[in-house]
Amino acid sequence: MKNDIWLRFMKIGAWLGCHQMPDRSFFIKNKQFPLCARCTGVIIGYIFVFASASFYLLPIWICFDFGLIMFLDWLVQFMGIKESSNFRRLITGIIGGIGVMSLEIYVLLEILQFISEKIIRDVFL
Repeated sequence: MKNDIWLRFMKIGAWLGCHQMPDRSFFIKNKQFPLCARCTGVIIGYIFVFASASFYLLPIWICFDFGLIMFLDWLVQFMGIKESSNFRRLITGIIGGIGVMSLEIYVLLEILQFISEKIIRDVFL
């Protein structure tokens, strides 16, 4: 029964687009976590922003910088310059997740503002 649940989580992780490479994933009780370390960090960053966005949003330039930090960690590893550790992948994933989700909220707010202004113009003016 527990293996069935874990396999479902693994399928969800794959569906989300995670490569789920064992050497880039954390393990819990000898079972691979459904997401790699970087994807885990991104999800943590998303949750953090979602929970705190009504109180504070980072300036847009910082959001881009945060996304760049995660990208550079991936690029340095991809080019074979330096292998990233799971801890570093997790941290840069959190940072990148915060940046990307914050940018998504900025875009959503702009769309909502545009729609509301259009409705006001069309209905009341």
